[in-house]
Amino acid sequence: MKSIKNFYNDDGWKNTSNNSKDAELFEDLRPSAKKYVSKCRLRILKHIPKNGGSNILDFASGPIQYNEYLKFSKNFKKRHCVDFSKIAIDKAKKNSVQKVNIIVRIF
Repeated sequence: MKSIKNFYNDDGWKNTSNNSKDAELFEDLRPSAKKYVSKCRLRILKHIPKNGGSNILDFASGPIQYNEYLKFSKNFKKRHCVDFSKIAIDKAKKNSVQKVNIIVRIF
Protein backbone atom coordinates (compact mmCIF):
# COMPACT_ATOMS: atom_id res chain seq x y z
CA MET A 1 0.00 0.00 0.00
CA LYS A 2 2.81 2.41 0.84
CA SER A 3 4.43 1.97 -2.57
CA ILE A 4 1.09 2.71 -4.29
CA LYS A 5 0.64 5.81 -2.15
CA ASN A 6 4.19 6.92 -2.97
CA PHE A 7 3.64 6.35 -6.70
CA TYR A 8 0.52 8.54 -6.79
CA ASN A 9 1.97 11.23 -4.54
CA ASP A 10 5.21 11.36 -6.53
CA ASP A 11 4.63 10.62 -10.23
CA GLY A 12 1.30 8.90 -10.86
CA TRP A 13 -0.78 12.01 -11.42
CA LYS A 14 1.92 14.20 -12.90
CA ASN A 15 1.43 14.91 -16.57
CA THR A 16 3.95 13.77 -19.12
CA SER A 17 2.91 15.27 -22.46
CA ASN A 18 -0.91 15.17 -22.55
CA ASN A 19 -1.45 12.32 -20.11
CA SER A 20 -0.64 11.37 -16.56
CA LYS A 21 1.86 8.66 -15.77
CA ASP A 22 -1.09 6.60 -14.47
CA ALA A 23 -2.83 6.87 -17.85
CA GLU A 24 0.31 5.98 -19.77
CA LEU A 25 0.78 2.85 -17.68
CA PHE A 26 -2.79 1.67 -17.16
CA GLU A 27 -5.08 3.16 -19.85
CA ASP A 28 -5.54 2.28 -23.51
CA LEU A 29 -4.64 5.61 -25.09
CA ARG A 30 -4.69 4.50 -28.70
CA PRO A 31 -6.86 6.75 -30.90
CA SER A 32 -8.70 3.66 -32.15
CA ALA A 33 -9.78 2.81 -28.56
CA LYS A 34 -10.98 6.28 -27.55
CA LYS A 35 -14.70 5.74 -28.27
CA TYR A 36 -14.72 2.25 -26.74
CA VAL A 37 -12.95 3.38 -23.55
CA SER A 38 -15.35 6.31 -23.17
CA LYS A 39 -18.36 3.98 -23.44
CA CYS A 40 -16.79 1.66 -20.84
CA ARG A 41 -16.37 4.53 -18.39
CA LEU A 42 -19.98 5.58 -18.90
CA ARG A 43 -21.36 2.10 -18.15
CA ILE A 44 -21.13 2.88 -14.43
CA LEU A 45 -24.02 5.32 -14.91
CA LYS A 46 -26.36 2.30 -15.09
CA HIS A 47 -25.69 1.79 -11.38
CA ILE A 48 -26.08 5.39 -10.21
CA PRO A 49 -29.59 6.72 -9.50
CA LYS A 50 -30.71 8.93 -12.40
CA ASN A 51 -32.52 11.32 -10.09
CA GLY A 52 -29.37 11.76 -7.98
CA GLY A 53 -29.64 12.92 -4.42
CA SER A 54 -27.80 14.86 -1.79
CA ASN A 55 -24.43 13.10 -1.72
CA ILE A 56 -22.29 10.74 -3.74
CA LEU A 57 -19.13 9.15 -2.37
CA ASP A 58 -16.26 8.77 -4.82
CA PHE A 59 -13.72 6.53 -3.11
CA ALA A 60 -10.27 6.42 -4.76
CA SER A 61 -11.50 9.33 -6.85
CA GLY A 62 -8.16 10.25 -8.32
CA PRO A 63 -8.10 13.64 -10.03
CA ILE A 64 -11.46 13.10 -11.82
CA GLN A 65 -9.33 13.13 -14.94
CA TYR A 66 -11.93 12.20 -17.57
CA ASN A 67 -15.06 14.12 -18.55
CA GLU A 68 -17.06 10.91 -18.23
CA TYR A 69 -16.27 10.84 -14.51
CA LEU A 70 -17.88 14.25 -14.02
CA LYS A 71 -21.18 12.78 -15.19
CA PHE A 72 -21.29 10.39 -12.22
CA SER A 73 -22.17 13.22 -9.84
CA LYS A 74 -24.10 15.60 -12.09
CA ASN A 75 -27.42 14.97 -10.31
CA PHE A 76 -26.03 15.13 -6.79
CA LYS A 77 -25.67 18.21 -4.59
CA LYS A 78 -22.26 17.21 -3.22
CA ARG A 79 -19.51 14.90 -4.38
CA HIS A 80 -17.32 13.55 -1.57
CA CYS A 81 -13.94 12.54 -2.93
CA VAL A 82 -11.60 10.29 -0.96
CA ASP A 83 -8.06 9.63 -2.12
CA PHE A 84 -4.70 9.19 -0.45
CA SER A 85 -2.95 11.32 -3.04
CA LYS A 86 -2.82 15.03 -2.29
CA ILE A 87 -1.95 15.65 -5.95
CA ALA A 88 -5.12 13.82 -7.03
CA ILE A 89 -7.27 15.80 -4.61
CA ASP A 90 -5.76 19.11 -5.72
CA LYS A 91 -6.39 18.21 -9.37
CA ALA A 92 -9.92 17.01 -8.58
CA LYS A 93 -10.69 20.41 -7.07
CA LYS A 94 -9.31 22.13 -10.16
CA ASN A 95 -10.95 19.77 -12.67
CA SER A 96 -14.37 20.09 -11.11
CA VAL A 97 -14.40 23.67 -9.87
CA GLN A 98 -17.47 24.68 -11.91
CA LYS A 99 -18.89 21.27 -12.64
CA VAL A 100 -19.49 19.70 -9.22
CA ASN A 101 -19.46 20.80 -5.63
CA ILE A 102 -16.55 18.81 -4.28
CA ILE A 103 -15.82 18.07 -0.65
CA VAL A 104 -12.47 16.44 -0.04
CA ARG A 105 -11.39 13.95 2.56
CA ILE A 106 -7.75 12.85 2.64
CA PHE A 107 -6.74 9.97 4.89
